[in-house]
Amino acid sequence: MSEMFKELLSSNPYAIIELFELHLDLDLHGSADIVRFHAGVNQKTPAGDIYWQGEPYQPLPIEAEGFEYNGNGQLPRPRIRISNLLGSISALLLGVNEITPGNDLTGAKLIRIRTLSRFLDPVNFTGGTNPYGTPANEEMPREVYYIDRKSVENREIVEFELAAVFDLAGVRAPKRQVIANICQWKYRSAECGYTGTNYFDEYDNALGATPAVNFAASAFGNQLTAGETLSNGDYITSANGWYKGIMQNDGNFVVYKKPGPQGIPGNNAVWATNTVRGSGSYQLRMQTDGNVVLYKDGSEVLWASNTASTASPTTVSFINWYPTDVSVGRSGGFGYQMVGSSPSALGQTQSVTYTFTISTGKTIQLTISFNSYAIDAGHYSGQSFGWGASSYTIVSSTGIWYLNEVFNATRTLSDGNPFKYNHPEIGTLSSAGPQLQVTGVTGNVNNRLTLNADGGLTVYTNTNTVLYASGYSNSNEPLVTTGTVDPLRDVCGKRISSCKKRFGDYADLPFGSFPSAGTFYG
Repeated sequence: MSEMFKELLSSNPYAIIELFELHLDLDLHGSADIVRFHAGVNQKTPAGDIYWQGEPYQPLPIEAEGFEYNGNGQLPRPRIRISNLLGSISALLLGVNEITPGNDLTGAKLIRIRTLSRFLDPVNFTGGTNPYGTPANEEMPREVYYIDRKSVENREIVEFELAAVFDLAGVRAPKRQVIANICQWKYRSAECGYTGTNYFDEYDNALGATPAVNFAASAFGNQLTAGETLSNGDYITSANGWYKGIMQNDGNFVVYKKPGPQGIPGNNAVWATNTVRGSGSYQLRMQTDGNVVLYKDGSEVLWASNTASTASPTTVSFINWYPTDVSVGRSGGFGYQMVGSSPSALGQTQSVTYTFTISTGKTIQLTISFNSYAIDAGHYSGQSFGWGASSYTIVSSTGIWYLNEVFNATRTLSDGNPFKYNHPEIGTLSSAGPQLQVTGVTGNVNNRLTLNADGGLTVYTNTNTVLYASGYSNSNEPLVTTGTVDPLRDVCGKRISSCKKRFGDYADLPFGSFPSAGTFYG
């Protein structure tokens, strides 16, 4: 005999403690909270929650009646009245009704718990000790009801009418129909329990892995040649169609393996520059110097392969005079600085060889030919003739150069240069020179970025020397890793044979799904 019934049969039983739990339903009420309450307080000072099996039950004025069973076969329909003095219950109802209009907590589970004061947790008493003896954690059988309707709501109380789960409107017992040989669990649900990676159609035929759909060919083919650029949305595709490298609109250049069946996308990225920057203008450029660079807005470098290789310039052409924001004095000032004086008449020529420093570690030595030209009377320089550059010949160079590169071959004008001072536009012309463009190079100039058939990215020189490799390589064709061509084809046949295919011929099957009616066929 349990301790609970021993105490109930004793001549001096302890007080019966009545506790309640209200379980909300996430779909109906927008929350899965459990509200615990009790029409009393503990014996501590100050008084507060009653604790039962470690859970606090809040003090709340409540009346409950109608739990008694009678012998006429009618199920009890208890009523529970809860104080609404501060509007707390009405506030709860308003929140619930925003999820399900007019619900008023209908369908919420209410559990009635009864125990004796002797069995309450010690924390309920002063000093943390139950004065009635060591608790045995006993309780009477729990009674489970559901709120069937709200019967009263005013400023003082809210009253609910309760019903047993099989006494609710529209509910029949038994709820399951008995059909021979047919499983009633939902496939891959918690009751079914099958979570394996073997897939079958409704006739128990295995569904194997299926080759995925190839990527469409790109306008760029499988490579970027020297000087080509991928802008937002542009991409290259491996020759076999298995891999795609796309310049995304978020600033990330990503290589994807080919998608799932019928184009179903997935997390198929195999390599990325990891340069996500949000919306903007992005370019992945295969530069003629052998360096692959990802730019934002044409100038900010987000990523680079850092594989620039030496290419020597062979020819250059004149673009403009520098600085570009003035229009007079630049040619004469540069020629005077190079030759050391102004010409004295027309028809004079000079050739000067000079080494220009373009940047750290990068120089170019040019032989420049000059011809004299006449200057209009009244020119601010006071000169009658000036030197005009007619040709530029490369003697040597150092550093990294690339085809179509533009650079400034300028000289600082000395104090004796008559074109320096009293300039009509800027006052002092501190430096001047030609702006030149590299029109010919020799060396590693026909570099290319290739998306290989194995998914790897490689930068090759014109002699097929590898300057860079991404590190990813997989020679196997990407497959549909889920094992199904279409998820809708993974269907259970609802037969014992279907279970055997999935769980195995001799494995334990989920309990309770096949009703014992008729003859079973395996």
